[in-house]
Amino acid sequence: MRFRGVQVDLVYAGVCLPWCPTTWSGPQCDRSVLRGLDDLATARSLNGIRVADEILRLVPETAVFRTMLRCVKHWAKARGVYSNVAGFLGGIGWAILVARMCQLYPNTSPACCSRASSAALRGGSGPAR
Repeated sequence: MRFRGVQVDLVYAGVCLPWCPTTWSGPQCDRSVLRGLDDLATARSLNGIRVADEILRLVPETAVFRTMLRCVKHWAKARGVYSNVAGFLGGIGWAILVARMCQLYPNTSPACCSRASSAALRGGSGPAR
């Protein structure tokens, strides 16, 4: 769906909870939120936000992670390697890869972390600290 020229992926999930959690990851919101859902599609809809929250909780610097993920996604789309259907990594795959690089190099800038990702994917070492 497009809204004012911006591509929007809108997902709806109805849950039977007395409250709406501020985050869908961590101990306050475990798998018990998936109990009692009416269908598998609703559970899958919730998994996207749960995984995204969990990744953001696990990276040391969310600003570095977000910047680097935008760059990596742009790079992958420009080279035609951003597609689950074609056998490449999709959105969550790239996010997990970027999150791991952010964990391995927590005190680096997004540019330095990008160089480290390239070196790691080629089998080389990371950035000089």
